[in-house]
Amino acid sequence: MLVLVALAILIAAVALSLTLQKSQKREPIVKTEETNLVPYSETTSEEVLLKYVVTEANNITRYYNYSTYVVGNVWVKNVDTETGEFRVAADLTVDKKTTTQTLAYILTPGAAKRFYFEFQLPKDNIGFGYKYTVTPPTKTVTQTTTKYKQVVKTTDAS
Repeated sequence: MLVLVALAILIAAVALSLTLQKSQKREPIVKTEETNLVPYSETTSEEVLLKYVVTEANNITRYYNYSTYVVGNVWVKNVDTETGEFRVAADLTVDKKTTTQTLAYILTPGAAKRFYFEFQLPKDNIGFGYKYTVTPPTKTVTQTTTKYKQVVKTTDAS
């Protein structure tokens, strides 16, 4: 009989232990993720040429005191919003030999200027080539843009 009592106590203890384990069992942890777009600013800078227009350009041949001259005119207008130094280089080529003259003027927005060049031709010239090049100044343009990046937020929910 003592054995039966001991066996009954042992069965009751095992049943109690199983009941306690079931009641203490936790639910699994559930993780949730939330994705958000977060704004941020990005600033970029770049050098750009000032805007201009050549309103007129020509070259003519003049004779004076038994000499021949090539006269070049280039009219440049600053159509940008900033002031800057504009350079014009004029090239005269005679018999594969080039002579260059360069002028520079500061032009405010909306201002126009005549760049005047004069070259003397050699006495025995057969022909010549004339060209000009305008080199505008540069300015720094800064631009700020709003961009978005994805941010993932993880939370534990039980």
